[in-house]
Amino acid sequence: MRGGIGSLFEGDDEGDAVPASTATFGISAGPTDTDDAPAMHLGRIVSTIFITMDPHDFISRGPFPIARAWISARLDLAEADCEQRLEVAREQEVAEAAVQSFDRGHDGNYHDVNGDDGDNEGLSEEDDGDDSDDYDDDDDDCMEDPENLEYSLLVITKLKAQLDNFFPLDGPTPEPTIIVHDELNRHNILVDEKGALAAVVDWEGISAIPLFMACHYPSFIQSDELDEEPDRSKFHDEPYYWEKMEEYELAQLRKVFRAEMQRLEPAWVEVMQSEESERKLDFDTVLTKCFNPLSTAGLMAWLDDLESGDAGMMSLEQRLADI
Repeated sequence: MRGGIGSLFEGDDEGDAVPASTATFGISAGPTDTDDAPAMHLGRIVSTIFITMDPHDFISRGPFPIARAWISARLDLAEADCEQRLEVAREQEVAEAAVQSFDRGHDGNYHDVNGDDGDNEGLSEEDDGDDSDDYDDDDDDCMEDPENLEYSLLVITKLKAQLDNFFPLDGPTPEPTIIVHDELNRHNILVDEKGALAAVVDWEGISAIPLFMACHYPSFIQSDELDEEPDRSKFHDEPYYWEKMEEYELAQLRKVFRAEMQRLEPAWVEVMQSEESERKLDFDTVLTKCFNPLSTAGLMAWLDDLESGDAGMMSLEQRLADI
């Protein structure tokens, strides 16, 4: 893959890289190809995160030659998104406070522009001068807590400070990448009556990503680790037993998957098991979870450990489990 992270490139007849936005792919018009066959133009593929979050024109969407540039752009995007959401949340907070203040101080009368007091005579029941009903209490559920967003912004700031530590500028340029289907779950894998693979669907979210992100188990076999088969006689809750049994079976499938990848592509397994990949995945996990109020305390504790240089620091997984 030569096009860089977040983009797709094809080679021309001379072997030079051609951006996918300009590459042309012939489509057969019938049993045999003809010179008049229609052409399909494949546009540039960007990482899904740049599609799902609000656009910010000043932030690059790639292609990125190295993982550091890709991660840095995602950090900038998260920071800009957080600042934007925080501004909206603060405005909503001020508006809510104003409505509540009005509710507390409203005495049922109104004052005209000349300062004369009046009553509500002549106003309909629906328009009695009390605007408090115009504020829907259900809107509270849609509001974001400014304090949570401020905490998320602090996590992003601390994570940015660790960029050199996790992504030093000492690797190859451009960095190797792999085109990955990022939703390879059981809903998107189709098999025939005999269980043989028939198709993989839902490809709109694919992108070219760094090796440390690409070399991991697909989502359809991810779960908590459970190497010992659960004993059904020890479970009083039947659904919970089957939940643990699924975790056990997925753990066995991961062993089969890893063994097959070791046979087909040993370098894939080497990347997956490397300490460097684990560290970079931790960095990505913090970036992915920075807006989750249930995770930010654990993320912050882990980042504080990094700043302190504690040699015996807890892992990110332990920190998140400890909250």
